Amino acid sequence: MRVLPTAARRALRLSGLLLALALGGAAGAAERYIDRTATDYDIVTMADGKPVTCNVESITSDGAVVISEPGHAGTRTIPAGQWRGPIEERRTLAQAVERRGKQALDRGDLQDLVETLKWAREKKVTDAGLALAEKVLVKQPTNTDIGTLALQFYIEKGDQNPKAEALARRLLAADPHWNAGFEFVAKLLASDAARAEDLATFVQEWLKAQPTAFTPNKIIAGIDERTGDFKGAQEAYRKCYEMHKDIESGLGYARLSLTRGDRDKALDVANALIHAGMFVDEAKVIAGSALLAQGDGAGALGLLQDAIKGTLSEGSAKLARYNLGLALWRGGQGDQARSLWKELGTPISKLALAILERAHFNEVESLPTPGLKSLAKQLNACVDLEHGHHAEAALLDRTASKRDLFLAELGDMIKSGISGESLRTIAGTTGDESLRWQIYGQLLTAHYAEAEALLAHLPEDDGYAAVYRVYAAEGRKDGPRARDLYQKAVASKNPPRDYLARLSAFYASALDESETEHFNWPPGEAPGGTWQYSAPGTNIHLHAANGQLLIEGTQSASPDAVSRAWKVVARDRLKAMRATFDLTGVGAATGGVELLDDQRANGVELGVLSDNRLGWRELKSGAWGEWQPLALQVQGTKAVLVLELNAGRVLAVSADDVLQKFPIGSPLPVAAEELSVGVFGTSAPGAAWKIAVDEVLFQYKATAAKPRQ
Repeated sequence: MRVLPTAARRALRLSGLLLALALGGAAGAAERYIDRTATDYDIVTMADGKPVTCNVESITSDGAVVISEPGHAGTRTIPAGQWRGPIEERRTLAQAVERRGKQALDRGDLQDLVETLKWAREKKVTDAGLALAEKVLVKQPTNTDIGTLALQFYIEKGDQNPKAEALARRLLAADPHWNAGFEFVAKLLASDAARAEDLATFVQEWLKAQPTAFTPNKIIAGIDERTGDFKGAQEAYRKCYEMHKDIESGLGYARLSLTRGDRDKALDVANALIHAGMFVDEAKVIAGSALLAQGDGAGALGLLQDAIKGTLSEGSAKLARYNLGLALWRGGQGDQARSLWKELGTPISKLALAILERAHFNEVESLPTPGLKSLAKQLNACVDLEHGHHAEAALLDRTASKRDLFLAELGDMIKSGISGESLRTIAGTTGDESLRWQIYGQLLTAHYAEAEALLAHLPEDDGYAAVYRVYAAEGRKDGPRARDLYQKAVASKNPPRDYLARLSAFYASALDESETEHFNWPPGEAPGGTWQYSAPGTNIHLHAANGQLLIEGTQSASPDAVSRAWKVVARDRLKAMRATFDLTGVGAATGGVELLDDQRANGVELGVLSDNRLGWRELKSGAWGEWQPLALQVQGTKAVLVLELNAGRVLAVSADDVLQKFPIGSPLPVAAEELSVGVFGTSAPGAAWKIAVDEVLFQYKATAAKPRQ
């Protein structure tokens, strides 16, 4: 079948139409819709409406049409009057869309236009389909069915976002219930991180029109949760879960209920998810955390232990480990709690460790919520106050809470000096903490009877009360009773270690001329007896195991690179200390013994250097000097290091020849009535090392002083 050139075919179609009209060839009949299909032939419609599939070869001057037909040789002529125009030319898919669309548009046949546009999408004729949709929208500017199809064409083209967004917003203004438009704009905005604020604003507009619709509530729930609007997020998740039965939103609803303190609701929804077998591991984290908040530590423990064995998001894994540590700690397993929190290393777990160890917290601004930041500031004020300082308490907002006011009042008392008036002020706050501070004030002002009267209101095993009773008895000059009370203080519940160490420096050394620590402590991270640990930011782990004190880990960069364990000893009682080390795993680290003032700002360290020689360095006003070598050397991996204190001077003593002594450092400050004496390890960042301490021997002089408060 011969195909005419394009220009010739157009001429034929035009001339055929003109001739058909001129000759009256069925001019009044309605034009038949072309089929929605591509063809490689022409169609001539006979006067009786029967279509003839053919190739139009020519149209004669008298209106006859010359055609050739598939399967027939030669041509035949259809006289004018036996056919009617227009001739339906062969067409591509795009031409089919264009021509069928024009027919429907001319007739105002909206349903046929919709079907033609759907067919164009099905056949992926995007350009022609979009062109037709845009033409229809000129005549039907608020038709959302056509708008929906137009948006789909824009999406398929992929480079028409501004036009598409403008169309969607225009139609939404006319029909605020057009879901396809809302979803298109929301998806478009969500794909551009720079338009996050536009997305939030748009979704709020969507919710005004459709307050219970699923998609905008699901989107706004995520936005609100990320930006800290937990109340809004909780409500949006609730709608999605309760009204639309979306299980994933149920997890969000439970999570936000827990975040906002609605423990009962969090537990109910989390249990429902567990029973349904959906998001089980995540739901166990929420259920366990809710039980813990309700005081059911035993119930929480099992759920949290199960959860961390499963598959969790990063946030849920951190929450599970933190709360598991809290459940362990409340259950009396403090060592396991410490290990979990140290391993976790999040701002919240670091705060928990600081609270556990009564240590200053330096990363307040890293905490995620105002409540946690307030708690950290209160902790810092407490630590400051316990050391006799008031600067942190002065920074608290007295109007924020009763506790902030109480701590600020304590700061005023420390700043201005303890008086009857200041003690009456803090007595206005009830509770054990207030009682402890009142007792502290009475002891410092030598009102021992008043202190003992207040002590009667604290529990018998309260650690602070146990220590205060010793000071009260000593103040009344009842030495035998004070010694008995000291033994009870050692066994009391979580006594303040600084004060217990001071008592130990007096009473323990007063009873013996020597004291040996073999480190036969229960395994774990809590120091035994009156020993104390410090490893600020070093990532080094101090713990007892198998009769040794182990100092080990991979060193992290830290302003203070020294990890240490020490006891407080009265200066006028200490004669010497001797420590035995196993340095098998020391690597590139330096370990040894140290003797510092009670503020650990001045003193000396004696250590085993990398070449197995002994060396020393001095601490002055908190700054370390360089290592200085000594003419002493360690053989093998066992090392014995000895320090002696004589008339304020520190001497390094040879373990093999006690007559061989080397003065090291400057004389200790005269004001240092108590000393921190112990063992240490330090290294450059990145080094993995381990030092084992087998035993430490303290030798004392025969004199004793009154314990310092």
